[in-house]
Amino acid sequence: MKKYEYITVLGHNTIRLPFSDLKKYGPIISVSNHMHDADQLDYVWTRQEKDLLWFLQQRPSPVNCVTTPELYKKYVFYDEVHSFPPISPQFNLTLDVNTDDQTLALLSALGLCDKRILLAGYDISDPRVLKDLRSVIMLHPDMKFYFLCNPPKTKQLDYCSNAECILFKDMERLKND
Repeated sequence: MKKYEYITVLGHNTIRLPFSDLKKYGPIISVSNHMHDADQLDYVWTRQEKDLLWFLQQRPSPVNCVTTPELYKKYVFYDEVHSFPPISPQFNLTLDVNTDDQTLALLSALGLCDKRILLAGYDISDPRVLKDLRSVIMLHPDMKFYFLCNPPKTKQLDYCSNAECILFKDMERLKND
């Protein structure tokens, strides 16, 4: 898979910003619930075979799918199917069948990105997802994370020096970062 300087992770929540506008800030990796906008997605994280098949059938071209090692083995002959990136041994997350798809999409984005990750529509209302997000941010001090939101700004990531909460209306400044 190609490495990018910037990538956007699209979480479970819907956003009012058109995906075409969001693509101006880099490729998009999404959880699989945004099927209606598949033509705007570059990558999608999915653990469900039916979703994987749906994305592979999109035209004019299929969406690149990042999936579990089990599904990857089954669809290894498709160029658009990629296995979940390997996790380094110092990683302190417990990954299991209950790990949220947003967290797995974020971890996949880390394997695709070198510099900056934008989190759009990322739902942190679940304490486990928030804990996992904080762990990922702290384990990657050289990566810059931007949590995009509508007012009011969340203060959940304030103590992470490499994370910042940005309002959607102020994200234009990210083009210059």
